[in-house]
Amino acid sequence: MEELELIEYLFELCARYTPTADGKDYIPLVRPLTTGKTIESLLRALPRTVGKARALDALRFARDRSRSPMETALTMTLTCPVRLGGLGLRDVKMDHRVAVTGDARSLTRRSSLYFDTFVERGNQNIEYQSEYHLQPQQAATDNERRHALRAMGYTMVEVSKQQFFDEMAFRRVLMAILLNAGIPASRYPDGFWEKQDGLRRFVLRRWLDEVPAQDGPKPSPEDGSSDATAGTSPGGAAGTTPETAAGAVSSAVSKTCTATGR
Repeated sequence: MEELELIEYLFELCARYTPTADGKDYIPLVRPLTTGKTIESLLRALPRTVGKARALDALRFARDRSRSPMETALTMTLTCPVRLGGLGLRDVKMDHRVAVTGDARSLTRRSSLYFDTFVERGNQNIEYQSEYHLQPQQAATDNERRHALRAMGYTMVEVSKQQFFDEMAFRRVLMAILLNAGIPASRYPDGFWEKQDGLRRFVLRRWLDEVPAQDGPKPSPEDGSSDATAGTSPGGAAGTTPETAAGAVSSAVSKTCTATGR
């Protein structure tokens, strides 16, 4: 695999979803198939093996518990090394849980909240805003969530589909993340933003010429405390719900691996 493809694949192995054979949709998982630590321990236990060093290097840029391909795509633009067009941020976690504390407890019905992507520098919650978040009930829940997180000192950075699919709009999003983190954009070398757009196009390559087939995350069976509700993704298989997904996972993973050779 090329390096970016390998990083993306490691994200997927450790994700809370499994992609369909064409890679344009996904099925949520109750829990990830594995973790980065497990993969690392297995790799280090191998004798000298072709590809071992490359896999270990790529693993540094992957993260556990992504809940959708779009979350993977967005987070790759933050964690990938500068030479590949990423911001090179290391203090990044996914599906990060925080307890609601203090005065914020009066602002939301939740006792805990989950971040799509958490950047420790700047205390930033990076969220991909799919069309699902435009639904009236979800929009109201999201507003409560914003108020609670801001009361606890978190900075919200929301990324819409339109921003992600537009070069200059997405560049401004990344500049905001850098500003919040106290990282000067001048630290990045000449030609970086051209590389960055190449990375953006890579992670969105399946959807650039069409409306994205999924606007994740879909609801997960174990997310009783999350803000997700049952539904299907635009362009996805009708009737894919948390209840049916768990029973379909084994078959879907097998079909995906067969179709992709993974």
